[in-house]
Amino acid sequence: MFVLFLASVLCRHGGFCIMFCMKKNFESSIKLNLARSCLRYVIRAYDIREMYVPYYICPVIFKALREEGCRIRIYHIDEKFFPAQDFGKEDFVLYPNYFGICSRNVKKLSSLYKNLIVDNAQAFYAPHVGLASFASARKFFDVTDGAYLFGCKKLLRGFEKDDSEKRYPALFSGGSSDFFERFCANEELLDKEPVKEMSYLTERILSSVNYEREAKRRRENFDYLHSCLKYNNELDVELEDDDIPMVYPFKVSDERAGKRLVSEGVELIRYWEGVHGDCYERELAHYLLPLPVSAKYEIDYMRKLVDIIKDEMKLL
Repeated sequence: MFVLFLASVLCRHGGFCIMFCMKKNFESSIKLNLARSCLRYVIRAYDIREMYVPYYICPVIFKALREEGCRIRIYHIDEKFFPAQDFGKEDFVLYPNYFGICSRNVKKLSSLYKNLIVDNAQAFYAPHVGLASFASARKFFDVTDGAYLFGCKKLLRGFEKDDSEKRYPALFSGGSSDFFERFCANEELLDKEPVKEMSYLTERILSSVNYEREAKRRRENFDYLHSCLKYNNELDVELEDDDIPMVYPFKVSDERAGKRLVSEGVELIRYWEGVHGDCYERELAHYLLPLPVSAKYEIDYMRKLVDIIKDEMKLL
């Protein structure tokens, strides 16, 4: 079954109006438990022995590559999140659609490198581009597992179905005050999981998601934050009309705002604090605040975030 989501999204902040059309052929995708499992699947499908991987990426990616026996070639990114080096025409290159705001980079890279693998873990709504791409459902919706792999040729062997029923109450039962601790506990469990197929429970939950409503709210929340914070944001954020971001990346060389947000109970998961060295990625790991724009939040919550940041930094 070919699934087409078509929606008109009106965002009236500053009179800005966007249209987006999302096309996802979920039935022809390969449904796995985790985004890192999708990458491992691609490595096996194409017998990849070496891959270029950005320094600024979730550490679980490095772990997955090492376990697959794939040699890691590190590359750095510039202030536009674009690779700071060129690659060979035949090289396998992994590129993350950072925060769901880098679709321009993805399009440009796909025109240069035929073996581009796009990590859309933070860009669920992004269309498939490249040799293969994968998206993480659990980064966007209330599920404990679930990832979609697009464009990849299929392996002959199958995989065990994930069993996620025990993880749901552990992660989603409880208040917001200890959610981060429950989230970390769930991540530790997932870190031990091999490649599996998406669980039946997660498939059922995802089949009932109102994707248009979720996308519309995310974009509205993002646009509101950007309208209020863009002149104080050290990142030059430029979205395509159909981009649906995971978070609003707010970079500021001042630690007060982040500490205040955490003290106010804001769910703030930093990316990725294990980055070291004298490089731009270290700045991102240290100073970038990924402000939540999830559809579960109303605009009033976005106002709260803006008020906290401006009050702490004494911004007008």
